[in-house]
Order: sequence, then structure tokens, then C-alpha cells
Amino acid sequence: GVNVLDEQGVLMVFSPVMPVPITGREAFYRRLLELSFVTTSDAAFAINSHQDEVVVRCLRRLSALDYEEFEDILATVGEVADRFDDELIREFGT
Repeated sequence: GVNVLDEQGVLMVFSPVMPVPITGREAFYRRLLELSFVTTSDAAFAINSHQDEVVVRCLRRLSALDYEEFEDILATVGEVADRFDDELIREFGT
């Protein structure tokens, strides 16, 4: 998804990864935080509470966004989601 959050003045790009698991959430959340520290580059894992799903998302200020950075954000979010969706599902289930 590509969204403009007008009130905050930011662009948010996100990709769904998996549903939030029912059990083992503490270990799951810890793993997401550890991955978001450096492994995800400019992106980070987040929880979409309305859908109860994990997403990879990246936020950028609209005022300084250029096209190359926009392309980089799309690529990063896509690569991180593709890299970790199967791994996290294997590790924590759905």
C-alpha cells in the first residue's frame, strides 16, 4: 500500500506480512523488534491493529521526498516483506 498521511505530512509505504499469531506473542514481538533494529534497513515491522496483521512499513516526509528515494522505499519494503514473510510464518505460524 502507498498512502499519503496529509496531517502528518508523510508518505507511508507498507506491505502485509502475516496475521499476528494467537500464541507466543511475546517472543514474536521481540523478534519483530530485533529485526526492525537494523535488519530491515529503512523499513520497520509494525502491527496494523485494524486488520490484526504484521506489516513492513516505511515513512518519509513528503517535503523532502524525491523520485529516487520513493523508488528505494518501494524496493526496500517489498524486499523485506518478501524475505521475512515465509520465515516468520514458519517460526511463529499464522
